[in-house]
Amino acid sequence: YCMGGQLVYRLAATGAIDAGISYYGARLLDILDLAKNISVPMLFHYGALDQGIQLAEVAAVRTAFASHKNVAIHLYENADHGFNCDQRGSYNADVAKTARERSLQFLRDSL
Repeated sequence: YCMGGQLVYRLAATGAIDAGISYYGARLLDILDLAKNISVPMLFHYGALDQGIQLAEVAAVRTAFASHKNVAIHLYENADHGFNCDQRGSYNADVAKTARERSLQFLRDSL
């Protein structure tokens, strides 16, 4: 999550993993050029209300992966940063459930 999302992105760029899931991966703008090195399936989850990851950054990630057929990017309208953590005020049970189901299906399909 968060920083872990960026680490997954970096690992995918090196070919060290077979698939990657990034939950609200932070600070990808600085390393978007690595997208060209990513050939493994990737899944990204973002919250539209996240003040730390602006919608422009999500749009830039979409653009960087526009030609990648094995990459999915989900933006959840009613979700903030940390929407998947039930220990935070930003927890959103419905969005967390949807993201979890998508993540599990992604892993089933990709691995």
